[in-house]
Amino acid sequence: MGLWVALQAKERDRDRDVVLVEADNVAAHASGRNGGFVDASLTHGLANGATHFPSELARLAALGHENLAAIEATIERYAIDARYEANGGLNVATEPWQMRELEAAQALAAEYGESIELLDRDGAQRLVHSPTYVGAARVTSGVAVVDPARLALGLADAAEQLGVRVLENTRVDTLEPLENAVVAHVGGLTIRARKIVLATNALSHLVRATKR
Repeated sequence: MGLWVALQAKERDRDRDVVLVEADNVAAHASGRNGGFVDASLTHGLANGATHFPSELARLAALGHENLAAIEATIERYAIDARYEANGGLNVATEPWQMRELEAAQALAAEYGESIELLDRDGAQRLVHSPTYVGAARVTSGVAVVDPARLALGLADAAEQLGVRVLENTRVDTLEPLENAVVAHVGGLTIRARKIVLATNALSHLVRATKR
């Protein structure tokens, strides 16, 4: 997240001084070791979105596809060798009753302009030859895979080419809010900024509200 923020901040204003402070190495931990799945959905699937955000789902679905397109465009623009492949996805059924859920997913997808192809046993077997699959739903758009470590390293290179200063192995100890700025205390140094983005996981201790 921090790399994307730094890159976009610099793209929007080349005169802006952007500093990325990374506690470890770029691509360390989950940034470089997650599964590499990229999905356009912002709601963990349309069904979940329809349950929790029914009045906003059309807009959320559109924003999700804009986001995925922007990710792909950034990878292409900076020639990042992230092994990006937009091959779609496959949801499988191992019991006949699960096909009803896939049929419902297909109907919901059609309402929002999404494309899901239902496959019978033979169709599923042609894609993945597993004796346990009785059918499947092939998602033909909005799903991709990427090498997360290569992506992170490529984003760091792109950001530095634009003038972002990337400080690896540099941990922020505390944040001190001032009237028109925030001061980050980094070891024996301080970084004063008009705006900061805390792009960490939910276990960060730097903001009291996230300590728990």
